[in-house]
Amino acid sequence: MLLHCFCGQLIIEFVEKENIPLEGARPAQILLGRDTRPSGESLLEAAKQGINSILGAVAIDMGIVTTPQLHWMVRAQKGVKASELDYFEQLSSSFRCLMDLIPSGSTFNEVDYKLVVDGANSVGGEKLEVLKKRLDGLAIEVRNSGKDGGVLNEGVGADYLTGRVEEKRRWSEGIHQAIEAKEGLKIQADSVIVAQITYQSLFKLYPKLSGMTGTAKTEEKEFLKMFQIPVIEVPTNLPNIRKDLPIQAFATARGKWDHVRQEVAYIVENSEHLSNLLREWNIPHNVLHARPKYAGKEAEIVAQAGQKNAITISTNMAGRGTDIILGGNPKMLAKEIIEDQLLSGLTREAPNVEVDGGEISQKVLSKTKVKSSSLALLAKAALMAKYVCKSEGKSWTYQKAKTLILEAVEMSQSINLKDIEKLVDEESEMYPLGPTIALAYLSVVKDCEVHCSREGYEVKRIGGLHVIGTSLHGSRRIDNQLRGRAGRQGDPGSTRFMVSLQDEMFQKFNFDTEWAVRLISKITNDEDVPIEGETIVKQLLALQINVEKYFFGIRKSLVKFDEVLEVQRKHVYDLRQLILTGDSESCSQYILQYMQAVVDEIVFGNVDPLKHPRSWSLGKLMKEFISIAGKLLDGIKLKVTSIYKFIRQPNTLKADLLYDHRVLRMSYEFMQRHQHRKQLTA
Repeated sequence: MLLHCFCGQLIIEFVEKENIPLEGARPAQILLGRDTRPSGESLLEAAKQGINSILGAVAIDMGIVTTPQLHWMVRAQKGVKASELDYFEQLSSSFRCLMDLIPSGSTFNEVDYKLVVDGANSVGGEKLEVLKKRLDGLAIEVRNSGKDGGVLNEGVGADYLTGRVEEKRRWSEGIHQAIEAKEGLKIQADSVIVAQITYQSLFKLYPKLSGMTGTAKTEEKEFLKMFQIPVIEVPTNLPNIRKDLPIQAFATARGKWDHVRQEVAYIVENSEHLSNLLREWNIPHNVLHARPKYAGKEAEIVAQAGQKNAITISTNMAGRGTDIILGGNPKMLAKEIIEDQLLSGLTREAPNVEVDGGEISQKVLSKTKVKSSSLALLAKAALMAKYVCKSEGKSWTYQKAKTLILEAVEMSQSINLKDIEKLVDEESEMYPLGPTIALAYLSVVKDCEVHCSREGYEVKRIGGLHVIGTSLHGSRRIDNQLRGRAGRQGDPGSTRFMVSLQDEMFQKFNFDTEWAVRLISKITNDEDVPIEGETIVKQLLALQINVEKYFFGIRKSLVKFDEVLEVQRKHVYDLRQLILTGDSESCSQYILQYMQAVVDEIVFGNVDPLKHPRSWSLGKLMKEFISIAGKLLDGIKLKVTSIYKFIRQPNTLKADLLYDHRVLRMSYEFMQRHQHRKQLTA
């Protein structure tokens, strides 16, 4: 009843505040809706009773609805009676009109025509299933629909340097639980740190330490100071002919991005923004950023970034782990051709973008000339794939089908050609699907090698890979890694960094950029005109070095704090290593030594050998021991007077834990001296 009155009072206050007239010939109608939270039903019932009893209006329960859906029904109710079906009919009609506006000659692939909607683990995901049935021509991907529990805000962390999501990273001190509560997710317990160590201290545990990287020279002082390791430069295998063009500075971010677009019609901090700019000009491109959906296609996208006219946008190219070969990677390209031809026969399941990435670019595949002999082997493999699925009456999942192709590719690299041909030709009850795919792959690889070699020559002729950095990072090493993507192994290439004074590094560290603004304004008033010059480049690099010093200071402080625990940690790690690598006899010896040390500590803490045994704190001693021994002494009741009898019990484990010969020896000597004194005084 109290809840009903409270809801009614809230409604009265809302009606008065919004000036809603409720008087009239007919009672006013108020439409109510709720979401999927368990409390929604009881709150809705309380609101209905409050409206009926206090306002005298008619409350209409619309059930589970989205907020936009409820608003539409309220407006539509003024004309004719509205229903949920009417709402979805109107919404789907609007989407069809929107699709008609897309130019028919657009070069986008099928991924660009997909509508991606986040249901936020609530009613939105449920209602989108209804909308999907009415939009046959548009693929709708629903994330966090609520059916599978969702993973909203589960992978909250992203590695700033590599641009990858850290799936299991969680905020500490209750912050993550607060986010989970806000989003209506199951609140999970805070993670407990059992042990932690800095990288610097971890490296020092190794008896020998060395490393190899192409970008260590800028951090030479830190390596020398932290690890006492000098940096030695090794000459490149082939001469570096890459052109590192001067940094271009812009007063505003808009000017910088517009200039990038002009050079791109020649890329990662703001990748989605740049992607939208390129789409406005109908420039095909691939995108790599921190979202998990690109993880499955990351290696393929990077491997094909060296093809002619290919444009790849990445949050960060550092640590992507795949070389960019000019002209494209023939093995990756052959694998994509195999997947394009066979996946439809192996599975009816659509790819999961979150895991498998987007569809294969048909534009790239169409440029690759495959010989008729390879096409015949592909057709044979595709026919066998369909026949195997039909005869066995099953269809693999998309991921299983990709794994099957991958296993066939690995087979082609581990078994020689003649053995694969034998597996294909031999009679067997099982269809040789794997060997047939492997044979087709080997043939397609040869065609792709010819194609990539020809295209690689053309890419080198026009200047090689051009890398554009759209902001300076907090470390020159990261910028050098980005530059190092171009001009590998003597290939031609070029790099260019474009920065604006509104970039995050300048804003985050509150650098005074007024000098640069004044300098640029003296040269030009056009924000789209880049400024190049030794003076401004020196100033920008000086700011970057200050950021490096800031982060070095943080790392240095962490190492100092960690050094406090270093002695104890080394002792524990040495003991653990002895137990893990030693034999059973030595391990038992070490464990018994530590058991003895614990017993010694307890006994000497409660027994003074210089005093009479009656003054010993045997009760406290046994209490401390029992708190450690735990279940070993369950069911055994001890009295102080029977302690000596107990420690002489034949139970070896109890004797090992309790018996301390030194205490007994000192006690015996004490008793002897005490007896001698009594005789002297008698």
